[in-house]
Amino acid sequence: EIFRCPQLPLRPPPGRPATAPSSLNEMEMAGAAATEVACGAGIAALGLFNYNRGNYVYDSAFRYERFSAGREFALEQAEQYRGDLRALSALTQKKNTMYSIMASLCMALCVALYCAGRLGLHGPSPPAWIMGLWYTNNAAAFSFMALAIWLAVHASSRAQAASVHLLTRKTRLPVPTLAQLDEARRFGSEFEQQDWSDILRVPYLARSGAPSGGKGGAAPRARSAPPSGRHGAPAAPTAGCSSWIRQELETDGAGTVAGGHPGLALAGSVPEHFQLYAAAQREWFAYDVYARVCVLYGWLSFVHALGYYGLGHINIELRAFWVAYATGFVLMVLHALLLRFDIIHGAGRKETLPCCQWLGPLAWLPAAVAMSLDFRVQFSYTAVAVCWVLVFISYIMQFVYTLRLLEIVLPDDWRTPMRPQERVGAAWWPESWRIPSTFQHVLYLVAPPSRLQPGQHDIVREVREGTRPLPPRAGSGGGASPCGGSTAAGQAGAHPETKGEPTLHAGRKAHSVFAQTQHIEPWKLTTSIVIALCVSWAFLIACCIVDVVLGEQALVTAPHWSRPPMTRLSLEPHELGTPIGFPWHAGSRPWIPEQMAWHEEKRHAETETLGGRRLSAPGGAGGGSARLPGAGLPSGLEGLISVLARAPGRAGTATGTAAVSWPGFFEPQMLACGPALEGTGNAVAALTPRGFGATVHVGGDRTAPTAQAFKLSGMAHLPPLLGASWAPASRGHGLLVVTRLGHVLRCPGARPKTGGAWPCGPSDGLPRALPAAGDVRGLSAAAAAWLPGPGGSGRSPLLHAALVHEAAPDLVAVYAHAEGGAEDWLPLGEVPLGRAAGSGVSLGFTSTGNLLVSTGTHTVVRQLSSGAVVASDPAARGASWRSSCILEQGPKSMVAHLHIPAAGGPLTRRPELITAELSGELPSAPGGGDGRADLYE
Repeated sequence: EIFRCPQLPLRPPPGRPATAPSSLNEMEMAGAAATEVACGAGIAALGLFNYNRGNYVYDSAFRYERFSAGREFALEQAEQYRGDLRALSALTQKKNTMYSIMASLCMALCVALYCAGRLGLHGPSPPAWIMGLWYTNNAAAFSFMALAIWLAVHASSRAQAASVHLLTRKTRLPVPTLAQLDEARRFGSEFEQQDWSDILRVPYLARSGAPSGGKGGAAPRARSAPPSGRHGAPAAPTAGCSSWIRQELETDGAGTVAGGHPGLALAGSVPEHFQLYAAAQREWFAYDVYARVCVLYGWLSFVHALGYYGLGHINIELRAFWVAYATGFVLMVLHALLLRFDIIHGAGRKETLPCCQWLGPLAWLPAAVAMSLDFRVQFSYTAVAVCWVLVFISYIMQFVYTLRLLEIVLPDDWRTPMRPQERVGAAWWPESWRIPSTFQHVLYLVAPPSRLQPGQHDIVREVREGTRPLPPRAGSGGGASPCGGSTAAGQAGAHPETKGEPTLHAGRKAHSVFAQTQHIEPWKLTTSIVIALCVSWAFLIACCIVDVVLGEQALVTAPHWSRPPMTRLSLEPHELGTPIGFPWHAGSRPWIPEQMAWHEEKRHAETETLGGRRLSAPGGAGGGSARLPGAGLPSGLEGLISVLARAPGRAGTATGTAAVSWPGFFEPQMLACGPALEGTGNAVAALTPRGFGATVHVGGDRTAPTAQAFKLSGMAHLPPLLGASWAPASRGHGLLVVTRLGHVLRCPGARPKTGGAWPCGPSDGLPRALPAAGDVRGLSAAAAAWLPGPGGSGRSPLLHAALVHEAAPDLVAVYAHAEGGAEDWLPLGEVPLGRAAGSGVSLGFTSTGNLLVSTGTHTVVRQLSSGAVVASDPAARGASWRSSCILEQGPKSMVAHLHIPAAGGPLTRRPELITAELSGELPSAPGGGDGRADLYE
């Protein structure tokens, strides 16, 4: 009723004649009908406008809400994809980090076997054949572990680099731009810009354009499979639907985030990040696989080496027969368990040496039996032959075992690849990847999946690539994006890698920095070491054949330092032994015999020889150092001690230094004091170990200022001298000398003229050697003298001897020669020496039957008949002291000490003869003085 048109009277206009009533009625009716039609059309149009505008506003709100929800789901799924990349890379990194740690520890153990654990340090070297088995396996273990570290570090680094690359460049969150948000948002006024057919669409009569739902609907946007409409047949046209609905469908079909990776969808239905990671993983999966294989081979070789090392160490150094078998058996069981755990039958592999890996632990058994035969107690040619047979068996088993390791380390043939089944918790890789399937259960390799499981969807790709093709619009030069801006522009702005950067995806050969280095393939590196090990076993087998023919030590000799010290050839100028130290640099001056010491005497090196080079004044000929008086701390201390030692004031101290002019090139080491002569004092003879001597008179009125030199002849072939004494008149006067090895020589007659030679040699009625003669270790001190009766009892003279053997350096043994026996010695007793460690000792006898024992720390005179101490001097003589002897001058007890001070250096080094008074009185001689003065001139 509101829109009802009013009924107006029909009157003719003024000035016009009225018509007939029938005509007027018809005209009124026609006008009324037209008016009603116009009013109805307007009312219908207004209703349709309001209806369609309400639908538009309603759809616009839901469109923005759907847009926001879809992007939120896509962002969450993209974050899940980034977590997938991190998890895949973390698996590779953690595995290979553990491989590197294990390999590093094994390399340290191999070095320990090479250095600290090497054999031959404390005993004889083991046979060469057992060292070949041991060292070769140890070298193989070290090589495999080093290669495992290299491969593991490369695989871990490449996995980390690929993950970082994909996370920072490829797999990004699909965050919409502001332009896309503006495009998704709609204003109510935009309804006026729609087509008239959409503004005035009649409900139920015109097509709405909404997608069909229900069970029979295709629901293309809910599938994770690649949209077929984008690369296949076009979808049904959207003609007849509303423009805003058509625009929304076109947006879904085209995708709202430009810059995807076209072509990836052709490789499968998995998400894009899995395809990119699989393409990158092909570059390092082999390094991951063979790092694990190298770790196994390294531990196998190390356990092998440890078993052979035990055979050598336990048999040779520990001398335990049965322990070697028990220890090696446990190690070989471990070796077999490692083989059983890591090696299985490969699927589709054709094996030439099946089960030959068990020869590895079995190769130890013949080697163990061969070691037992090689070190058996009794020699037997049969045992030697059986030993060599077992050695060859062990080497051949090692060779075949290594060939088996070479066979299983090769990757599977591409014609019969292994087809791993994808199971939850199991390793999986594509069939195109070539790996050694023998180790498939310990590789722990996980590649990205090749397809999605039922119920999984790829919202990210649907948002990015759309669900149906983008229809081109008229007038657009390119594919216009419904979200604003052209597709090309969006790609250029959103993804700079599309401008020419390499893209990792299936169906296109990826760019690799290793394209020119195919020779570093991991399986080639690993097989190179295994082949080298095979060649080594073959070489050692041939070498064993040579040893059987020529002898094991035919081609080598013992090194210089391993020979006995008394027989080995020394380098020039060490012809007599090894020098123990001089005040100048070694080699700057010629060597003399007194400056040399044998190896056995090296332990008794004295302080002045070992410390003579320290704190020395620089300069001197030959670049050496000449030690001047007072140069350095040792010189000062030595001078101070010398002064304090000469200070008088009590019994037992030095009373003076004899002013003697000694001959040149003279450094005596022993003294021999003769009996006191009236008016001339005591004749004292000083001797060097090589027989060069000089005599001087001490005490009385005839003290000569110059020593008279002489030389002992006939003893150049004997060891150095160790002691000397004067012979009594009843024995023809002269000297009685003793060598280091106990030889007793007599130099009869009076002393020759100055510079003359005094002949010496064995004598009838005189034993040729002391009791310890023939012992290679020798004596450290000795003296022999004729005494009246056993122990100086006053009967007929007998030869007495006192000696200190190196086997018992703290005891003085006293002997008496048996009457009537040519070489019979009777022990009289032993006296404790009580010297300081490293100090020398000097022995001597007096004519009254007393024993003189003098060291650098004290001097003691004991009576042989009772053992009582009759005189002593507790004063220390220092490191310069060499020898002592008794000056028999009646009841007055005097002792002469020979010193060679080190403070003077080589330029002013001269012997000194120091006399000291003993505390106590010596017993008188049974027969008084002996001899004439001219005998000691």
